[in-house]
Amino acid sequence: MTLTRDANLTIIERMKREQEFARLMLSEAAAMLLNGEPDVSLGILNLLVQATVGLEELAELTSTPLDRISHLLSSNGNPDMNLLAAIFKILNMYLCVDIHVRSVDAGSEQDEFEPSIQTRPDAA
Repeated sequence: MTLTRDANLTIIERMKREQEFARLMLSEAAAMLLNGEPDVSLGILNLLVQATVGLEELAELTSTPLDRISHLLSSNGNPDMNLLAAIFKILNMYLCVDIHVRSVDAGSEQDEFEPSIQTRPDAA
């Protein structure tokens, strides 16, 4: 018998254990959204929400029905930009980070990956 485990559970547990990993995933979600891959971005955001604030508390913090939050963060969700911005803001707060965006020439090669998230100085 083959034993398998849902990969999403493993990712969520790692995000809970390693805040730096969660921060990098938030950076990746922002990059994916801005680079035209909203489905991937929403999938990552869904995992981040489950690992940090939780769907129920996110619904309360955004004054949005839980089913609307769940639908937005699903693979077939219809992004509401105001709600999406609120989710990013709440995740920034929970992970104690600020997101900074910069653009680079499309043909340029970067020497190495540089996360676009910076930890706030007041974060412990």
